[in-house]
Amino acid sequence: MNEKVDVLIIGCGPTGAVLGNLLAKSGLRTLIIEKDNTVFPIPRATHIDEETLRNFQLTGLMEQLLPHVSPFGFMDVIDSGGKQLLEQEIFQEDALHGYSNSCFFDQPAFERVLREGLKQYKNVTFFANTSVTSFKEEFDFVAVGAINGNGDKLNFEASWVIGCDGGKSIVREWKNIKMKSYAPKRDWFIVDTLLKDEKDSALLPDRFRYILNADRLTIYAHGFGLNRRWEFQLSEDEDSPTETQAMSWISEFIAPNKLKVIRMAKYAHHSLVAEKYKEGRFLLAGDAAHMMPPSAGQGMCSGIRDAVNLAWKLAEVVKNNASISLLDSYETERKPHVIDILKGSLFISNRLNADTHWSKQWRKIQLTLIGNLPPLQAILKSLATRKNPLYDGFMNEMNSISGRHFPQLKAKVMGESLNSDDCLGYNFNIVASSKILSLHNFETAQALNLSVFCKQPTYHLFQEGIEQWLNQNGLDFVLVRPDKIVYGGGKIKDFDAVIEGWKKALNPKLPEMMVKVFVN
Repeated sequence: MNEKVDVLIIGCGPTGAVLGNLLAKSGLRTLIIEKDNTVFPIPRATHIDEETLRNFQLTGLMEQLLPHVSPFGFMDVIDSGGKQLLEQEIFQEDALHGYSNSCFFDQPAFERVLREGLKQYKNVTFFANTSVTSFKEEFDFVAVGAINGNGDKLNFEASWVIGCDGGKSIVREWKNIKMKSYAPKRDWFIVDTLLKDEKDSALLPDRFRYILNADRLTIYAHGFGLNRRWEFQLSEDEDSPTETQAMSWISEFIAPNKLKVIRMAKYAHHSLVAEKYKEGRFLLAGDAAHMMPPSAGQGMCSGIRDAVNLAWKLAEVVKNNASISLLDSYETERKPHVIDILKGSLFISNRLNADTHWSKQWRKIQLTLIGNLPPLQAILKSLATRKNPLYDGFMNEMNSISGRHFPQLKAKVMGESLNSDDCLGYNFNIVASSKILSLHNFETAQALNLSVFCKQPTYHLFQEGIEQWLNQNGLDFVLVRPDKIVYGGGKIKDFDAVIEGWKKALNPKLPEMMVKVFVN
C-alpha cells in the first residue's frame, strides 16, 4: 500500500530541511527523502546574511541554531604584495530583519538542528539513505518509487513533489527543465581545513579575504570555529593540483602542519537558473533551481528564500484556501529575484576575475580607486547585494510598500528578548495603527473571522515601533504575508479594498478562514 502525503521533498539540505519544518508547522503531511545516510560533515556554504537568519527564525529553532554562528566582520582585497586595496564591514545598517550582522555559520550543525526539529512533528516522515527510482504523474498526485539502503522498495503518493536535490537534481532532469547560463563556469580548487590548535587562529586573518596573486585569484575564509577555507581559481583546462602543491600554496599563509585537511576538491562556479520552477505537480527549490558563484555569499541564502516563499503557498493550496494558481506566483516572485542576486554576484566576480596582464592591472586600479572613495564603496555594495523587493506576484499594487519586507521588531520581557516575527507566526497578519481601531468598523475583517492582536498580551511591546514604521511610510495598515513580505496596505479608506483584493487573489471562491491580525 502506498503512503499518501501532501508534499514529498527530495533532498534534506538546508533548503529541504527548512521547507520541511515550515510545512510541518503548517499541518501538512510531509515526507522527506534524502539519499545520504547522515549530514555531510564538511561546510559547503559559510555565510548567512541578516535576511536568511530571519528566515531560519521562522522554523522556531533559532535558540538551537544561534550557537553555531559567529559575526562575519570584514571583507578585504589585497594584492600579491599584501597591500590592502579595499576593505568593507559586512553588515546591514538599518537592521530591517532584526539582525545587524551577516555571519559565518556551521552548516553541518545547522542541518542537524533542522533535522532534529522535524522530530517534533507527527505529520513528518523522514527517510535517509533512500533514493528515488521512479515518478509517475497522475491528474491529482504523483506516484513515487524509492529504494532504501537495505534494498527495500518503497512507494508513495504525493499531491506535490519538491526537488531540493541540488545542482544535479533528478526532479529537474526527469521533468526535462533546462538551465539558462548567465556566465561561463570557472573552475576552482577548494581546501577545507581545521586548525589543530585554537591559539594558531591569530596567525590567520579574522575575515573573508580575496588575494590577487599574480598566477591566480585566491580566496581565504575565516569560517566558523576552527574552520579555515582556501579556494584557488584554476585557469581553463588546468588540472587539479596535487596535495603537495595545494599545501605549498597554503604555506604562504600558515605552516601546513598546523592544519588538519578535511577536504580537497576541484569544482566549478556556475551561473545557472532553471527556465521553469514549476512543471505540473513538481517544483524546484535551492540549487535545483539556481546556482551562482559564492562571491556574494547568496547561493544558500537564495535557497532558504525559496523555502519560506513556497511553504505557505503549498499550505494554502493543499488546505483548499487558495487555488492552484497561487503556486505560479512562486516562480513569478523568486526567479527574477534570484536573477538579480546572481547578477550582483557576477558584478563582484567580474571586478575580481582577470586572466591577462593588462586585465590584472586594470583590476588593481579599479579596486584601489573603490577602496579610496567611500561613495564608490557604497555603490559597489548596493550593486553587489541587490536585495530588491518583489515587483510582481501575490501582492496588491495600490501602495509602493507592497513586495517589501515588514520590519522585525524587538522587545525586552523580563530581561529576555522577544521578536515580533515570533508573535506574528508563519501566517497572514494585518498590522494597523490605532486609527483603525477607532475609525474602522472591521466589517470586512469580521466577515473573514479576523482577530485583533491588540487584545493579546504582547501587543503593547511593539506598539511604538509599529506606529513609527507605519507613519514613516504614510500608512494606516498593512497586510503581511507569512514570509513577512507586505501584500498591501494603505489608508483607512483603502482597508476594505485591500482585504477584498487579497481574498480574491488567493482564491475567488475562498471560504471564510481564520487569519490572525497583528494590530497596533
